[in-house]
Amino acid sequence: MLVDMGSEQVLFERQPPRDVDSPAESAATAPRSSFQEYVADIHLPLVVVLAILSVIVGAIGFALRPGTDEPPAVSNARITLYVFQQGSAAAPFVNPTHVSVDEIMMQENSSTVLLQLDLFAAFAASGTAQWQLGTTRSSSQPYPCPDPYNYLGTVHPDPITIQNAQLTIGGHAATGVEIASFVGHTSTRTASNVIGLYGQSPGAVSADNLAPIAEVDLCWKSDRPMAFDGEFASASMPAITVVSQSSGSSLPLGLTRTLYFENIHENPQPITAEYSLQAGTLPTSTDPYGWHWSGSQGGSPVQVTAVDIPVSQHEAYLGFVSGVLFGVAGGAVVLILQELLEPIRSRRRAHAAADAGRRTVATE
Repeated sequence: MLVDMGSEQVLFERQPPRDVDSPAESAATAPRSSFQEYVADIHLPLVVVLAILSVIVGAIGFALRPGTDEPPAVSNARITLYVFQQGSAAAPFVNPTHVSVDEIMMQENSSTVLLQLDLFAAFAASGTAQWQLGTTRSSSQPYPCPDPYNYLGTVHPDPITIQNAQLTIGGHAATGVEIASFVGHTSTRTASNVIGLYGQSPGAVSADNLAPIAEVDLCWKSDRPMAFDGEFASASMPAITVVSQSSGSSLPLGLTRTLYFENIHENPQPITAEYSLQAGTLPTSTDPYGWHWSGSQGGSPVQVTAVDIPVSQHEAYLGFVSGVLFGVAGGAVVLILQELLEPIRSRRRAHAAADAGRRTVATE
C-alpha cells in the first residue's frame, strides 16, 4: 500500500498469496518430537560400529569356546572261551593244562574299535586242540573281522611267519583251511543276541607245549567299548572266562591285556605320555604306545577313563581366548548402552537444572 499525501490518494498493490502451509516451511518451523531429538543426540556411527564389533567378536568367541566334554559311555562285554581236545567215549573232552590269552584293544580307525584275542594252550597229550568263543552282541555288533597277518600280541612271539615262501603258524605249515579255523568260523547254533565262533589249532599240539590255538578279531562300529569325547577317552576291555567243556567250571587263565588309543600299525608314534589316567584300574606296566595289565583279572572287565593332555591344554587355551573375546564383546555392549542412555541422562539433568532455576526465581 502507497499513500500520496499531495493528491490525497491511496494506492493498493496486489501481492501473490503466501503459502503458509508449504511442507518445507512447516518442517522447518514445526517443533521436533522427543524421539527425533533423542536420535539426533546419539552418535549413530559409533553405535553401529560397536554393534558390529560386538556381534563379530562374540560370534568368534562362541565358536572358540571349549565343548562340554565328559567321559563317554562305553559298552561292557563278556567273552567265554572253551578250549579242549577230543578224548575217549568215557571222557570226550580233555581240558588243557595251561591257557594263556593276550587281549588287545585298539582304535583301528575313527569309526572302528578292534579287539584281538591271541589264544595259546598246552595239553598233557599231543593232539589237535578245539576252541569255541561266545559273547553277546547287539545290532550285529561286534562282528568278526579276521586279519591273521596283523599280530598285536606282546606276551608271545608272533606265531605266524613265512618260511621258504610257506606260511607257518607255530612252526606248522598252514593251508587256507587251517588259517580259516585259526581265525574262526561263525557258528549258526547261537541265539540272535550271541555271536559264536569256533575253530581248531593248525596241526597237532605237542604234549606240554604252549602252542598257538586261535587268533580272534572282533570289531565294533557302534556301541563300541572304546570312545572319545574331546579331551576324554573311555575304554572297557571285556571280561574273559575260560570254561571247561566237560564240567562247566572255570579254568585257570594267564591273561595279559593291552590298550592302544591309536592304531599302532598306521601311526606308530609314542602317545602313552599324552594320556593321564583319571579313573579305573592302574596298569601293571606301560610302553611308549599303550598300557598293559597282567594277572588274574579275567573274570572282570578293565575299565579306564583317561584325559588327553595336549587336547586338554588346547581346550584350556581356547577357553582363555574365548573368554577374552567375550569380554571385548561385553565391553562393546556396555559402551552401546552408555551411548543410548546418555541423551536421556543429559535431558534429565537439563530439566533438573531448569526446575532448580525456576525455584530460585520463585523464592526471590
